[in-house]
Parts: sequence; structure tokens; C-alpha cells
Amino acid sequence: MNKMNIQEHINKVEELEKNYLAHKYIRMDENSLESIRTFQEWHSAASVLFCEFISEDDKFLKTFVEADISGNAYVLASIYDSIHTSYKILMSKVEKAQRQKLNDSSTESHGDSPLIFISHSSKDREIVKLFIDNILKKGLGLTDEDIACTSFEATGVNPGDSIPAYIKHNIKGSKICLAMVSQNYKSSEVCMNEVGAAWALDKAPLQIVLPNADFCELGWLLNTDKASKIDDVDCLDSLEEKLCASIGVPVPTAKHWNPCTRDFLNSLKTLKNE
Repeated sequence: MNKMNIQEHINKVEELEKNYLAHKYIRMDENSLESIRTFQEWHSAASVLFCEFISEDDKFLKTFVEADISGNAYVLASIYDSIHTSYKILMSKVEKAQRQKLNDSSTESHGDSPLIFISHSSKDREIVKLFIDNILKKGLGLTDEDIACTSFEATGVNPGDSIPAYIKHNIKGSKICLAMVSQNYKSSEVCMNEVGAAWALDKAPLQIVLPNADFCELGWLLNTDKASKIDDVDCLDSLEEKLCASIGVPVPTAKHWNPCTRDFLNSLKTLKNE
């Protein structure tokens, strides 16, 4: 059965049941061909549906599928009443399986391959937001769906989802992982776990140093040869090339990029002076 047509099959079975009930005991004739035909159509379609999803050892499936449906209209009406409880239970199991498939499909499609995962301290969220809005979105033309960042609703964890699972899934699926390095970052256990997960998943993070972070004090966390200072225009230009190469997007023109970096740096100065 085509998985995309499961709900259609469920709807068909329910419609066939309604059709049978409309003919049940029609004119109180035990030889009503319409009643017999509609019962058999419903029972056959439901059996196919149930056998697709439910173990053959299920007692309710056996009761339903193995029912003798060779009688007249009165006999079949009695059979319907005797297997109706099993039918409702089986239909409930199928609908539950369908909901699970839809949830799994949604999980796979939503954020399945974020271009960028941003590892950061929640205490630095204002700086990170400026970076996302001005550099990633305006500068590179990315969308919320391209970015995994836990601090913001549009790019973060869906309600009810597991945060550790979200982090692992999105680091693994991303094209590149950015570590927004600061004193807050180094003192955060969550950030240390994220950067460790990135290394373990062979996603060595590209390190971006936030303002007022001291290279010497950050020690082993920082590879100074590969780190970019977020408040340096030359570093931002170099970062632009690295990001575009990593995520496979065109390098924006200077006419487009330069105003974005200028706005970002001005906003960053304003934030530091507040």
C-alpha cells in the first residue's frame, strides 16, 4: 500500500461501513443483495487495511479477518455486530500508526538538513541575533529553515521535542557548525557539550570570537589560526567566503554585502554601549 494513500484507504473503509449500514436490514429482506454486497466490500477493504499495519498474531485481527462472511443479509448483520468491537479497536490502532508516520515524516522534513548550526551561550543571544539577522539572513540570503539556533523560536526546538536530540540531529545534518566563542561560552556546560558533539560527529566548528573575549584566557577552546573576530570587517569578509563555500550558496556582491556588514557592526557598537 502506498504510504501516501493510507489516509485515503482509512476514509474509504469508513465510507464503505456507512454504505453498508445504510443497507443493513434493507426492507427486512434476508436475501438483500445490496446488503450482502456492501458488507463484503467493507469487510474486504478493512481486512486489507488492517493486515498492512497489524501483526497477524493480534487477536482482534484474527477475530475480524477470520469471520465467516458467507451468510445471508440477516447472518451478516449478526456477524457485523459480533466483530464491530474488534473493528473499532483495529481502526484505532491503524489511525495511531498513521499519526506516527506523519509525525516521523514531519520530523524528517523539518530542519532535516539545516545549512548552519549555531553553538552559543544563551547569555550572548542579542549578539547572535544581530549576526543571524544582518549577516546570515540579509547578507547571505538564508532563511530560518536554513539555521538551527536554540535561543530563538523560529530556528530553535519545537515544543515537546528533546533538546539533546535536536542538538545532535542538527549538528549532524548541518553543512557547518559555528561556535560563537566568549567567556559565557566557555563557562557553559551545554556549550562544551555542543562543541564536543561537533568534534565527535566530524563537524569541527568554525570559531567566531565575540567582543571582549580574550584569546589567551580561552585557551584550548580556541584555534587562533582559524578563528574569526565578529567585530572585525576583514574577518567578516573572510567568513563570508568560508560560509558560502561550506553551504554552497553564491558569494554576494560587495554592493549587497558591505551595507549588511556595516549595519551589523554599527548595531554591535550600539549594543556594547547600552
